[in-house]
Amino acid sequence: MSSSGAVRVFYLDPSDLACAGLKSLLAPREDIVLAGSACCIEDGVKAACEVSFDVLLAAFELPDDNLGSAVTQFRNILPNLPIVVLTGTSLKAEETMLFAFEAGVNTLLTLDVKLDELVEALTAARRGESYLQSTLASSLIGVLQNRTAENRHNSLALSERERSVLELLAQGRSNNDIADSISVSLSTVKTELRGMFKKLNVSSRTELLVTAIQVGLVEKPEQT
Repeated sequence: MSSSGAVRVFYLDPSDLACAGLKSLLAPREDIVLAGSACCIEDGVKAACEVSFDVLLAAFELPDDNLGSAVTQFRNILPNLPIVVLTGTSLKAEETMLFAFEAGVNTLLTLDVKLDELVEALTAARRGESYLQSTLASSLIGVLQNRTAENRHNSLALSERERSVLELLAQGRSNNDIADSISVSLSTVKTELRGMFKKLNVSSRTELLVTAIQVGLVEKPEQT
């Protein structure tokens, strides 16, 4: 891969017309060079062994089972190859975006990307950076927020026994009472409490109860 000068791009697209169109768009530019193109993964991999290029630009309608295979095959030849994917698929659905990134794609772009932005993304990819298309910013933020919420929910997931202990704790029961109520030893109750302390990042029964109420793991006890 070249470290200076024009970015050399290899374009993988099943459409001959799209390849011709991209070549025409890039022809007047001095910062991007179309080093080669192919209409299928097999031909692309063969060509990758024969031409020098910096970035793979590939067109896929997502999700596509061939995407992961393409990433793997090209990186078997060029381990650090940056891969930018162009797609006509709506990227509002978080699973579509995650599919591409989890397959190993560095940057995801929609087909309506402006030429200057495409060039910027390819240039960033050559530097080893990911690029966020402006129109995808809000969608990606939504993906990250959903993932964060999901991870937080999973990290706070309690076992059936932990929930039983917590519910009795919310009733103001002592550890001995809790042990008798659910027919376990006192040491087991303490073990369950320590486990919940760790999950909720607290250090006392009182903190545990307050935090559990705040995150909705248990209802606030009724005042008597």
